[in-house]
Amino acid sequence: MNGKSMTWIIIIGVLLLAIAPIFWVLPTSAQRRQTKLRNRAMQSGLVVQLVQLPDPDAPAIERVTPSGRRREVKRACIAYRLPLRGIYAERPLPQWRIDRMRLAESSSEDLPPNWKWLDERPDVGSEYVDRVIAVLTNVPADTVALEAAGDAVSIYWREIGDIENVDRVAELLRDLEEIQKQFLETETE
Repeated sequence: MNGKSMTWIIIIGVLLLAIAPIFWVLPTSAQRRQTKLRNRAMQSGLVVQLVQLPDPDAPAIERVTPSGRRREVKRACIAYRLPLRGIYAERPLPQWRIDRMRLAESSSEDLPPNWKWLDERPDVGSEYVDRVIAVLTNVPADTVALEAAGDAVSIYWREIGDIENVDRVAELLRDLEEIQKQFLETETE
């Protein structure tokens, strides 16, 4: 090998070493898909947050450390929230969370299989609960939980799917918002 060939090999090697880190910071196809989903959600007026929820039916082996201490097991998911604005955010609304359980035996009686009220069923009429259940039966398959808090309604899921799933989640959150709104209207009558 002569000197010119060696010089070119060194130049090409240095260039490759300089360019290689650029490829490491480029988003993967999965990251690009998530970005599209989250952008669509934000365009729909939703707030997107990465959250960790307590896992209500984690196996016993996961709830105890090797030294025997109790630990709270969490599951990571994405919260798509629809903020409740105006008078709805200032008035008392039913608050609840429904979690997907691994085992059907853990389910609440009034909910579809594998779903359970986190604490207990809210003290509201059966029409309200029936409407919430109708929303629950239409959530994407990778949904982890549904929640109505004082300031927002939320669907916690793992973002498996496409833009149509985001549109469906947005529609379901608007349905939950309407349920909360009608609850207030019936309470004030």
